[in-house]
Amino acid sequence: MLKTSESKIDSIYRNALDKLPWFLLNIMLPIGLSLITVALLAINVKAVLVLPGLFFALLFVYILTKRLDFCIYTLLSCSLLFDQFYIRGLPIPFTMRIPFFVNLNIPTGISALVMNPIECILGLTVVIFIVRAATSRDAQLRKIPNLGISIIFLGMLLFYTVYGLSKGGDVKASMWEIRALYYLCGLYFFTTQLIRTREQVKIIMWIAIISIHIKGLETFFYRYGYLLHFSTGDLECIAGHEDSLFFSTILVLTIAMGLLKYYGPEFWVSLVLCPFTFMSFMLNQRRIVYGTFGLSLIFVLALLPKKTKILALKIAAPLSVLMIIYCVAFWNSGSSIAMPVQQIKSVFASGEGEDVDTSNLYREKEKYNLERTIEQNPLGLGFGRKYLIEVPLDAIDFPLWDYIPHNCIYWIWTKTGFPGFIIFWMFFGLSITQAVIDYRKVKDRYEQSVSLMVITFIISQICIAYYDLQIVMFFRNMIYLGIAMALPVVFNKIHEAEDAL
Repeated sequence: MLKTSESKIDSIYRNALDKLPWFLLNIMLPIGLSLITVALLAINVKAVLVLPGLFFALLFVYILTKRLDFCIYTLLSCSLLFDQFYIRGLPIPFTMRIPFFVNLNIPTGISALVMNPIECILGLTVVIFIVRAATSRDAQLRKIPNLGISIIFLGMLLFYTVYGLSKGGDVKASMWEIRALYYLCGLYFFTTQLIRTREQVKIIMWIAIISIHIKGLETFFYRYGYLLHFSTGDLECIAGHEDSLFFSTILVLTIAMGLLKYYGPEFWVSLVLCPFTFMSFMLNQRRIVYGTFGLSLIFVLALLPKKTKILALKIAAPLSVLMIIYCVAFWNSGSSIAMPVQQIKSVFASGEGEDVDTSNLYREKEKYNLERTIEQNPLGLGFGRKYLIEVPLDAIDFPLWDYIPHNCIYWIWTKTGFPGFIIFWMFFGLSITQAVIDYRKVKDRYEQSVSLMVITFIISQICIAYYDLQIVMFFRNMIYLGIAMALPVVFNKIHEAEDAL
């Protein structure tokens, strides 16, 4: 009799859970909107303009209760399509008018809303994920490779945040320093947990392919063509610094699919759009990404199967000869066609007098200051504290210039000392190693192509971090990288599940 009563209670409980989304949509949504409207009018009359956004936000919450993997798709598409930073010399593009990377207190005028949409989505995902894990008998956590070092890495970030603040660090500066790395870890974890089928992986890759190519088309036709009349003039770039890396990942993916003879729809769509994306990649003039793109192709070549590697070498040999001829011919040229080689040259040839690259000179001074800071603070400054300025730096339009340097490799050493520096390299080094191991296990050509893109993406991001602050304040990079890093793991888990059947 007791067991029967418990069974009835359990049945009632489960039925209540099943009806919860309907209740939220049909009852709580209109009530919630009404209450929020009254509250907003009481706080700020202008805030009522955010009601359409609130409606879609609540609708999105309902969708997440049904399909939690939409968190991954939403964050990925928004991060690849929307701009985070203003491009000097260009009108504000429509891709920056949606405040996806801005704290909600700015567009709403409500000072208490200090979270951005990314953190709201991740917070909702955490809550729904925990509720599901606590109430569903079928919920099972996947074992994540390198889980130990991931926890240590997160613990290190938290410890040095507290340490820096205890030494008088600035709270706001510390949040800007580490938010992106938290996004990286969070998206890596949730992608490994929520993405469990090939269809879901295909959705992620379609989002990446379409979003990045749309960005390439927008950069080439709208910015370069319509706004600049097919001339970059004195502009250093025409898209975000991070967009060049995104373009590179899709170019590498397309090349890998072609070499591995995966001729699915992803390959043909990407191949058709690649010329415009490649032009945008070249026009954006991010010299370090030119180098990492070449390095990525070398890694792709090294990891290809033997037969495919021979084919790739046959294709690469004449192209390499043409590249050498191009570099020699245009090494000292000032024409537009010489722009890529001049950008590469500026990295290695510092020049004299007027030819000195001020960007390189600034970085060298910055590096010297970081080295002195490391020497005087072997255990690290902690986040939220300024590094030492022993050699004065030229004024730049960046309010956190004395907290966050261009060289993010030295930055992590400066903030966390040698112990944190070792943890940083273990985290990313083991991620690369695990991605290569998982790549070696898969036999499917599509999965191999994606894995090669992921491996080169991680390596490129670390290389770029030595020259630019793209692992600190660049939220777009860390969201894309966190999701991408998880894909080889997902492939491996899918095969393990299939083998167990």
